[in-house]
Amino acid sequence: RDGTGLRVRARVFVLACGALRTPALLLASRGPAWPDGVANGSGAVGRHLMRHGIDIWALRGAPSVATADDAKAIAFTDFYARGREKLGAVQSFGEAAPLEYLRRQPTVPLHWRLGPFSSWLWRRYARTPLMASILEDFPYPENRLTIGSDGRPRVTYRLHENDLRRRRTLQGLLRRAFRGFGATL
Repeated sequence: RDGTGLRVRARVFVLACGALRTPALLLASRGPAWPDGVANGSGAVGRHLMRHGIDIWALRGAPSVATADDAKAIAFTDFYARGREKLGAVQSFGEAAPLEYLRRQPTVPLHWRLGPFSSWLWRRYARTPLMASILEDFPYPENRLTIGSDGRPRVTYRLHENDLRRRRTLQGLLRRAFRGFGATL
């Protein structure tokens, strides 16, 4: 702690840093007893990463979100299992990101970052209900987190064709389900 070694003893330790930070911490903990990182004798730490295919739906024809509490109030799993396939869940996405945040994102469409209409556009959609469809992706071994030579975590991830096919199926079901709400993906 603060540059000084600290020894902690316990019968059981629980490490819960999330899907990315837990394997990053374990992989970065190399030492004589754990040359590939703590608990990584199998080489599985960081592998089989599941990030989910997430789509955001703006329900332009639905009643506006009045308060922040209303923005995260709905979830359903009607399409989670379809026949023998797992598709995913749907939940309220929450409030729209602040315009200044959107303007700083390199991957956000240009109309959010530039132009005199971005403020108007943001005000128009800031209270639009947003829904997130969350595809249940599969744990492929090549989707993984590693530690780069600079000591920083690196994520290698892609949705496979099976995931993309199921994502299109889920999108089609939601287009029909959201039809009356003016949904835009």
